[in-house]
Amino acid sequence: MHKLVSFFTLTLCFNLFSQQANVNPQLDIQMVNKNNQLPSFIVFSNAVLAALTSTNISDWFRSNLGANAEFNLMALGTQLDIAGNTHTRYRQYYQQLPVEGSMVITHTKNGAMRSLNGAYYPTLNINVNPALPETDALNKAMALYSNAVFAWQNPEAEQMLKVIQHNPMATYFPKAELVVFGKNFSQQPEDFRLSYKFNIYTTTPLSKQYVYIDAMNGELLGTEELIHTTEVKGVAQTGFHGTQSIQCDSLAPDSFILREFGRGNGIETLNAQRGNRLDSSIAFISTSSNWMLNNADKDEVALDVHWGLEKTYDYFQEKLLRNSINDSGYKLTALVHVNNKYNNAYWDGQFVNFGDGDGTKYRPFTAVDICGHEVAHGLTQATAGLRYRSESGALNESYSDIFGKCVEYYALPDSFTWIIGKRIQFNGDYLRSMSNPKLKNHPKYYDGQFFQNPSNPDRNNDWGGVHSNSGIQNYWFYLLVQGGSGKREDVTKTQYWVSGIGWDKASNIAYTTLTNYLTTQTDYIDAASFSIIAAQDLYGMGSKEDRMNQMAWYAVGLADLPTVGLQKIALSTTVTLSPNPANEQLQVRFENNSNAVRTIEICDVMGQVILQQNIANGSTIDIANLVTGVYFMRFADGTCLKFCKL
Repeated sequence: MHKLVSFFTLTLCFNLFSQQANVNPQLDIQMVNKNNQLPSFIVFSNAVLAALTSTNISDWFRSNLGANAEFNLMALGTQLDIAGNTHTRYRQYYQQLPVEGSMVITHTKNGAMRSLNGAYYPTLNINVNPALPETDALNKAMALYSNAVFAWQNPEAEQMLKVIQHNPMATYFPKAELVVFGKNFSQQPEDFRLSYKFNIYTTTPLSKQYVYIDAMNGELLGTEELIHTTEVKGVAQTGFHGTQSIQCDSLAPDSFILREFGRGNGIETLNAQRGNRLDSSIAFISTSSNWMLNNADKDEVALDVHWGLEKTYDYFQEKLLRNSINDSGYKLTALVHVNNKYNNAYWDGQFVNFGDGDGTKYRPFTAVDICGHEVAHGLTQATAGLRYRSESGALNESYSDIFGKCVEYYALPDSFTWIIGKRIQFNGDYLRSMSNPKLKNHPKYYDGQFFQNPSNPDRNNDWGGVHSNSGIQNYWFYLLVQGGSGKREDVTKTQYWVSGIGWDKASNIAYTTLTNYLTTQTDYIDAASFSIIAAQDLYGMGSKEDRMNQMAWYAVGLADLPTVGLQKIALSTTVTLSPNPANEQLQVRFENNSNAVRTIEICDVMGQVILQQNIANGSTIDIANLVTGVYFMRFADGTCLKFCKL
């Protein structure tokens, strides 16, 4: 809160100002500008109310505050508050030139102007005819960036600007604007100068600055870093998530763009205009940082996406200590309104793309968990590179589900659910459930009910069930976070019980597994094994986190580690099993081509020995009579290999 000014101090300031200008002594001056002692908040008496309107406000300043003939106020815009009061912003001009840093706001109630506040300079006296050519001023400004790469030197950036502004002549090349500017941002009337104002944008190093050059003698009067100061705090009226705070970029006092540079290399949300190409997409623009895009085109969903990407970046940064998907600040670019009535969202290798839904079954695919989900595909691409087919594809989808839900819980803990896509479907339907995948006919147990055969993946079978078989790891993660109990789906119906370890530790295990261990074709068996190693890396062997992680994998049919001794697995490259998964026969090869005979045991996940056999290099083992499921091949030296019987 502002401290109240004593009557003596206020009177002294007012008297100092009165000595310099012809000020109406009847004005009710509530506050003064401490930098120049000009009245900064004035409440109007009833006598003034009848005489002051928006059309004669400049004349009123001349009559009551000593403004000279060159003083002029021009309205920028009006805002209506919830109480019905109107607030109008004005900018000061001096002989038709804008005065930098000026802003006057009037406050009207019941049709009468009740008060005003702001910063203004009523007695400026400046020569408005420049002596320095614009080209000379630009050269002086450019000299400040001797080793920089300028945005206008980037053809792609230039083309995007033309698209955004719908102007084939648009360019980042600086064009001078004549303004009145206080040297070094001074508010003293004697420090104001006629100035060339340039907007200079460099990509290396990243910077966007206003540069002010004295139009008379070429002196540098000041610079203003826009990437820092114009990323204003905005308020977004989103479609799914209510009112949220966002960051946006300011192009002018009354022009804001759905773009920011405060997170990594930036976040930008564009309008694909029912297409799917970046070069035909345009920017979302608002006249206020209080974004309200509700219209027939449902532009409000762009605010859901922009906020969702910000929350995704923040989650990665705060919880995973990762700077965007590539850990180097990768710019997050989103295209909204992709295609016509498109029922999907996707990561295309560079950008995230969001359809509007058909309006019958699906709403726009722009909820926060979907934003996190699609960006997480970029994380997987930048790390494990899991191929989008069969079990590696199911893991790819599952990691996106996991981190999408992590983002949702981070952003909206009070309304979080384990349901995926609940917000985007009508009639209470949804896409998937992580707490009970079987509700949507998805498996929660490896090779259990609803498990889809991952062989022969193609578009017609969802690339081997990537969106359905993801339920297995999804359920593992749910148990690891929250805990739960039940019975396995194998013939034993063995009871399991998991005590949840919470969001942060569970997500750390998932993240470490994905980024530090998995590769392009990792399958479920290996993913479970590496997950156990990751948990032990993070929290120690035998810790609660380790034990509960093992138990969660046991619950979904991928481990019974305390019995089998999988925690002692040697991830050996000297022995290979193929094919894996296998149907009838399994071949064993030793890398060193040794002809030595070795004894192996085949065990189920309960540790029960099913088969014992002596084998040599290249031997084939008949597994046709084994029940479908997960098995382990153990060697006398402690090596333990996993395989799946189809």
